[in-house]
Amino acid sequence: LQGFVDSGNKLITISGASITAHNMSTPYDITTVTSTTTGSTSHHYGTGLELAKFNSDGTKMYVRWGHHSYYGSFRNEIQEYNLSTPFDPASLTSVIKIGTYHQSIYTYIDDFAFSYDSTKMYIMYDTNIIYEYVMIVPGSLDSIYWTGVTFNVGAIDSAVTRMNISNDGTKMRI
Repeated sequence: LQGFVDSGNKLITISGASITAHNMSTPYDITTVTSTTTGSTSHHYGTGLELAKFNSDGTKMYVRWGHHSYYGSFRNEIQEYNLSTPFDPASLTSVIKIGTYHQSIYTYIDDFAFSYDSTKMYIMYDTNIIYEYVMIVPGSLDSIYWTGVTFNVGAIDSAVTRMNISNDGTKMRI
């Protein structure tokens, strides 16, 4: 289970390398699922997904890979997909990939979030530190750079693995 998107009209789940959007007739009511669409991604080592997130208008989807039993962890990679139909993972068209070696940070990604306008990206690493990035082209991983701003989540709780940013950007939930 990844969560609700599109004002609660879709529930996103992942299994292996597939992302499924469950469409609902009543927002946030999983008993009203009317249809599903599934998109498949691929990783060159066949590892499964652990996170799938969308930008606010649903035209981009971002995934973080998991652990492969033979090749090890790919939790240091995020991929960006363009979606031709908003919030529909079956409509993914292209991919851009970054790794944590981007901007000289060498550790695994626990979670990530975006500002509502996709001009900022926040990446929480397994060190319990959140890094703030600016996206010169809104939503594009190709254009991110680290602002120099960090937040040490470990000062609050040492076992945090998930985060999100409120739509108005005033709250960070960890």
